[in-house]
Amino acid sequence: YDIVNTLWSLRWELIFTALLPVAIGIAVLLRRHTRALVAVGAAAVVATMVGRVLSIDALVYLPVFLLGTLIAVRLDDIVSWAHARRRPVLWTVIGWSSALLLVASWIGRPLAPAGDLVSEVLWGLAGLGALGLVLLSICSPGVERVLSTRFPQWAGRVSFSLYLVHVPVLATIAYIVGDRLWWLVGLVGVPVSLAVAAAFFALVERPSH
Repeated sequence: YDIVNTLWSLRWELIFTALLPVAIGIAVLLRRHTRALVAVGAAAVVATMVGRVLSIDALVYLPVFLLGTLIAVRLDDIVSWAHARRRPVLWTVIGWSSALLLVASWIGRPLAPAGDLVSEVLWGLAGLGALGLVLLSICSPGVERVLSTRFPQWAGRVSFSLYLVHVPVLATIAYIVGDRLWWLVGLVGVPVSLAVAAAFFALVERPSH
């Protein structure tokens, strides 16, 4: 973690992989019971907020994976519902609301500093914001068309490689030029990160698959 801090998430991915049969069992049992499914989903969201407030990492991260599993068993129904409601305003509101939830704890820092109860609760809602953006990409015809173009498709393929390599790249550039020139770090670091991610995908990730 001290060298490549993005590796923190691998621990929780491995733990959830081991627990996946349990999550699938819960989701399958609730699949035909919409109210119970929604109730468990809401409980998962509350658990992430409680986990942030009490600093219990398992409550912060594992319920987010469970949310994804609950969505997966009803994904066809969700997509059918969405395609019957081709309303750009609806999806615009969902998109912006989800994006705001994702970064609410950062936006609220002037009023609720890091570590404050309100800040921790807002941070606990980030998983719900991420889930909203995933659903938006699947359910909104307009967003789906944009994400089906060449660059987003390529970015999706190399996204895990990009996740793994971007911090070492940005940190190295910041070390060389100084973090006061943060704008230069971003200007140089973004294209370099994409190039390194493409190489990492070709040389490491794809052969590993």
